[in-house]
Amino acid sequence: CNADKILEHIASIQSPKIIHLACHGQASHSLLGALWLPGPWGSAPYSVLHYERILRIFWSKCEFIFINACFGASTLPFIGGSSLGIQEAFRICGAKQMIGALWPIDDNVAKNFALIYYSQLELQGDYLEAFDTAKEILSKNLNDYEMESLNAYVFLLL
Repeated sequence: CNADKILEHIASIQSPKIIHLACHGQASHSLLGALWLPGPWGSAPYSVLHYERILRIFWSKCEFIFINACFGASTLPFIGGSSLGIQEAFRICGAKQMIGALWPIDDNVAKNFALIYYSQLELQGDYLEAFDTAKEILSKNLNDYEMESLNAYVFLLL
């Protein structure tokens, strides 16, 4: 299974409520923000998920996006003073809320935050409340480096 096949599968899903992407991300002026989806077991070839591809694949797909990747919620300055980034593409596609990171995140923090977040979402039923609770729970057991990763996560109303 490669990243392109995963994207094809996501495109075929009818009306999902949540889309969660766990991958690598970077802030790139050349791609206006991009996610790097690795092949099997983190190998090449990578598939790049950028603004235009998001619009093609995810059009009217879901209400909530969790991008568990470095720079998944970052924006880049664009012509005219507006901003363009991955979250803007998902907003155009109909997502109302999103979790993403503004800077690089530690892999273990990313994994643990997602696990705690979804367990809290199941208990609380509210995206934002689950986010706040998950950050609070996880922050109790982190060192300074890991806290910096946790603090990268933001909850966005799109």
